[in-house]
This record gives sequence, C-alpha cells and structure tokens, in this order.
Amino acid sequence: MYEDGLSWMARKIEYLSKVRRFKNKNVYIFGVSLDSRYMIKQFKKNNISVHGMIDNDVLKQGSYCSGNRVYGLDEIENPEEDSNLYVTCSRYWREMKEQLLSLGVKSKNILIFYHDNRNLFKHIVEGYKGYKLYKRITMNKGNVPMYLCPYTGTGDIYLIGCFWEQYCKKEHITNYVFVVLGETCRKVAQLFAIRNIVVLSSDLKVSYLISLSMLCPRTYHIKVLNDSWPQIHTNSIEKLRGYKNLYFTDMFKKYVFGLDSEAKPRHPVFKDATDTIDEILMKKNLSRGNTCVISPYSYTLGEIPDRVWEEVVRGLRKKGFCVCTNSGGEDEPAIEGTVSVFFQLDISVPFIDACGYFIGVRSGFCDVISSSTAKKIILYDKRNRFHMSSAFDYFSLKGMGLCEDAVELEYDRDMEALVTQVLESV
Repeated sequence: MYEDGLSWMARKIEYLSKVRRFKNKNVYIFGVSLDSRYMIKQFKKNNISVHGMIDNDVLKQGSYCSGNRVYGLDEIENPEEDSNLYVTCSRYWREMKEQLLSLGVKSKNILIFYHDNRNLFKHIVEGYKGYKLYKRITMNKGNVPMYLCPYTGTGDIYLIGCFWEQYCKKEHITNYVFVVLGETCRKVAQLFAIRNIVVLSSDLKVSYLISLSMLCPRTYHIKVLNDSWPQIHTNSIEKLRGYKNLYFTDMFKKYVFGLDSEAKPRHPVFKDATDTIDEILMKKNLSRGNTCVISPYSYTLGEIPDRVWEEVVRGLRKKGFCVCTNSGGEDEPAIEGTVSVFFQLDISVPFIDACGYFIGVRSGFCDVISSSTAKKIILYDKRNRFHMSSAFDYFSLKGMGLCEDAVELEYDRDMEALVTQVLESV
C-alpha cells in the first residue's frame, strides 16, 4: 500500500475506534505483511487489542507478527460468532472476504482497509507538490543532486552509509542533499558523516518527491536509494530479491550504487563515550562486562512473545548476568525482570561493547551494532520469508558482510527449544 493509503488507514482506524466499532470484539487481522504490521501499530495507538493474526501461508502459521500469534483459518473456533471481527489491508481482500463468508462470517463483521486510488491526475498533482517541496529543500543550494531514503528502517540507512563514501568517490559526488524520513534515520546517517541531511516529517512528502522524480527524471536529479520501491511501478527489481543469492547487501551494491562485487561495507567509527556509558551503567545498576542487552522489538521481521523473553531473562539471571532491555520509548517497554535502557545511536556500539553481551531478534538495530566486539546472538524466525529467500538468508549479518562473529540462530514453533538454545549460546 502506498504512503497515502497508510495515512488513510490510520485515520479510518482512529474514527472507528471513536465510534466504538471495536468494543467487545475479538479482532483478527487477516494477512501478515508490512502493511498489517503498520495496522497493528495504529490499533495500539488507539488502545485496541489484537486477538490474533490469520494467514493462508502454512509457513507463517504458528509464528508471531508484532507479538501476535499467526493462525490458519481452520484454527479459529466458531469463526461465525458476532464477537469476532476480521480486518484486512491486503490487495487480495476480495478472495479473503469470500473465504470468510464461506465459513459463515457475516459481511458486517469484515472490515476492509485496503486503499489504492492512484491515477494519472493524482500522480501529476503529487508531482506538483513534490516540485514545490523540492524547490524549498534545495533553496540556496544550487542544482545539487537529491538522494532520497523513503523508509524509516534503520537497517537500510545503515547499509547505505556503509557504501556511501565509495559511491560518492565512484560518481565524483562532492555536494548533495540527503533526504530521510524521521529523526532516527537522521541519526543513523550522521554516524557516517553524511552531510546536508534533510528530515521529512511524513510519508506523503516522500511520495510527492518520488512522483516528481518519475514525471521529470531528466529535469530534477532525484535518486531513490532503495533496490525497489513500490510506488516506482516501472521498477521490477523487487522480484530479484533472494534470487540466486541476491541478498540484502548485493541488491544495494549492484542495483542502488552500481559498485563492483569487490566492494565491502565499511562501518563508521564510534566516538569514545566512556564517561556517559559508566553513568548509564551505574544509574541502572548494571555491571560492565557482565550485562546482557536484549533487543526484543522488530517492525519488519518476526517477533518473539514476551513470555519467551521472560524465560530467557530468568535463565540469564540464574547464570549471574545483569539484564536490560534496549528500549526506544513507551512503545517499547522493558521485558519483565529487566530494566529499560535508552542510549543514543552514536554510542550504541561502545555501550554494547561495555555490557559484553547482546541478544536480539533481527532488526535494523542489529545492523547498527554489528561491529560490536560483544557476544552477539541474533534470532531469526525460520518461517519468515523475504521474497524468494528466507529472512535468514536475506538478512544474515554474516552474509551481508557486516560481521563474522555473530551467533545467528533460526527458531521455529518450539519456544522451549529456542530458550534452551539461546541460553546455551551465551
């Protein structure tokens, strides 16, 4: 779904929440995708509980999406009950609706959040808005190229940073504007001394600039730094993801930057922050060299239920470790039995180094701390696919060339086995 569709979805959920459409309902989201993860975030903002996820893909069934278990349709007891409410934001909503109706679900208990009303006129209107935004951003900067990062994923920005210096040297780039979405992405870009960073506050502004770049590619030098972005409908590279070992680093290296196969990602140099780190450790009563930082949150790949993390924490504490949760705010509370710790990205690697141990589900933060010398255990959902490969194959830190020392584990439905495997790996 395009950015304007996601904004429309957020507004619709807010409105339906105000009119109490979800009151006393078991809310099931049909279809696991990035869009459904966004939907879950909007439900949380409106204090709506999600009862579970549904997906027709047997590989996804039994896994978790943003902390919610994924079921098959045949696992839903009494699906026709009025207490159940089914919502979807998939482009295949027509087929999904027919499936639900065939099970006796009433049409009134099915909500469709898919929204895609793009047409040529709207494309031109957005392009004009992009033109005005482009002029405002480049004012007093001359005719410099604009490099656009249309996502909030820290892992993508980090990978761009790892190749940015090599790309600029190859293309003889000395002046530019680097556009990102959100403050977190700005902070990641700053790790690599990327200059002239402009932060956009909304997805729609990104969409406007992309429309301008598509309508006037020769007039305005706007390069979208992504291997394939859905709004750019003429780009079919997305279908190559995972094909014949074309994984994350290779896709960016070949199709975004045009670098040769010998190019290697280069980590940033992190500043010395000994005093700041010691202050955090002392305040949180954490022990240098004997603290395990857990990172349980991921908004792109799979998550692990809190109860499983709590078992891991209990095992770590029995082994004598201090344990803290890497938390980015109120939306990311500490796992029970740990203290919540927040630190700036520019001291993330030295902080993890000082703690000594890190356990996390695969997320963009794992990219950022991949150069840490701490013991790193990275967890991947075995059932999580990414286009033509598994999530593990596509996003493996070792496979991406970001580090060689990470312990990377795949887990399946057996959560007890996962707990044992993690504790044995520490």
